[in-house]
Amino acid sequence: MEHSRSIDVCQSWFGPVKLAVATGIAYLLVGRLGLALRAEPGVAVFWPASGIAVGALIALGPSARLPLAAGVSVATAARNLMIGRNLWLAIALGLLNAAQPLITIWLLERWFGRTFKLEDVQRVLGFFAATAIGSAITALAAAFAISLVESTTFPVHLWRLWFAACSLGIVTVAPLLVGLGDVMREGLPRRELIEGCAGLIMVTALSALLISLPDGPWATALPESLVFPFLLWIAMRCRPVFAAAAALAVGLVVIGATTLNVGYFDLGKPLADRIISAQSFVLVESVVVVLLAAVFAERRNHLTALENSNHRLQLALDCAELGTWSIHLKSGQFENDVRDRRIHGHGPGAPPKSLAEMRSQIHPDDLPKLDAAFLGLGRGGGHCRTEYRLRPPANESDGRTRWVAIEGEVLRQGDGRPAQLLGVTRDITEQKHAETKLRESEQASRELLGALPAAIYVTDAAGRITYCNEAAVNLWGATPKLGEDKWSSFSRFYHANGTPMALDECPTEIALTEGRAVQAWEAILERTDGSRVPIIPYPEPLRDQHVPLSVSST
Repeated sequence: MEHSRSIDVCQSWFGPVKLAVATGIAYLLVGRLGLALRAEPGVAVFWPASGIAVGALIALGPSARLPLAAGVSVATAARNLMIGRNLWLAIALGLLNAAQPLITIWLLERWFGRTFKLEDVQRVLGFFAATAIGSAITALAAAFAISLVESTTFPVHLWRLWFAACSLGIVTVAPLLVGLGDVMREGLPRRELIEGCAGLIMVTALSALLISLPDGPWATALPESLVFPFLLWIAMRCRPVFAAAAALAVGLVVIGATTLNVGYFDLGKPLADRIISAQSFVLVESVVVVLLAAVFAERRNHLTALENSNHRLQLALDCAELGTWSIHLKSGQFENDVRDRRIHGHGPGAPPKSLAEMRSQIHPDDLPKLDAAFLGLGRGGGHCRTEYRLRPPANESDGRTRWVAIEGEVLRQGDGRPAQLLGVTRDITEQKHAETKLRESEQASRELLGALPAAIYVTDAAGRITYCNEAAVNLWGATPKLGEDKWSSFSRFYHANGTPMALDECPTEIALTEGRAVQAWEAILERTDGSRVPIIPYPEPLRDQHVPLSVSST
């Protein structure tokens, strides 16, 4: 199982050896704690060493599997030999303890890939399921192996104890190691570190205090009601590592008090019943706390992602100088941002509350166009776009018309009914005035060209006439259909000596096909009525967005 950024432990042959030795030592020490918490000779009721193995595998990644498995196997065999177990049974239990984390990690990889985080609820639930499956399989094999060597033991009882001990160890310890790996890689803010440590100390001290108090009627619900708020606080405010640490601290207190006959936890009941109660309590408490931490961490991540998305959206709106608006279709409530108010001339202290107030700023002649756009959007859905003028402010005397463009779409409910209109606003005043100036300039140029005595016409790349002045019409003796008729449709050309001129020899055709100007080339043009006129064409090739054009004058 690969964490967000696993550590490469196999850079040399010495790395895996150090990891195997370190794992074995840690497994022995933690395993000693598990054996110290045995309520009776045999299998421990809580085995935190299994959590060490699973957590280390998740944190260190696939390259650590072989060294970790070797260290766990050797340490387990050595520990069982130290308590007087059979050699072959010790070897078998060592192999099973090494197989258990490998099965759990393999399941997690099959379900979620090689990335595991405690901040994802789905992955945390999968972690619990993989823990249960891996513990159940190895518990079955362990119960069978122990019953073969120690015939006095009951296999079902052994399976239950092994399953419960390994599951508890993984659920309580592994999340802590995974969370510590996250903190080591990503760092931790000082405020969160102080707050998390304070909460952890309070939970541990309160748990120890409550478990050591004398038994009484208050002991039924008071301990849970006092400890749980602190656990919830840690899960809400801190990273999952602190919630995992708090769950482990409470679990150790409860398991230790039960197995060592300290405190009042189910005091007076048979030892087997007390162990089952303690294991159930620790299991439920750990699962709930880790799940809550995942839920709140996932929510924090979603909020952070939403804030980043809003920042990016606002940046895009600012760069494009767009305002935003919305209309609630049922209530008619209108909302807009500061830029939209500024575009429409609304004061920052008096934003419009309804569509009617917003319409008061629009030029009366353009209201039907705006209403038609909104009506079509409300009925057919989809997207709408329109432009309109604003009513001139009373305090402005320059007479400059302001233009606004809006685009909107319908936001629908789950059943498909329209709920809101959402859109953006853009000030297009400068664009409109630039278009007006361009049209006026083009019109002036056309009028100037039309007043010249020389015949001037423009064609596209295919030779179709797109513009001609009155002199060109008089020269041809016909009026072309712009965009349809070609320059060669109205006349024939001859050389100055009277011989016919092929089309590819005509100056205009040369300018179109070869892209070069032809000047001072005398020719004769035969008009549509058969009369001939001597001409000197001056075709000049132009380009419009890399498309060749031709401008000819005669």
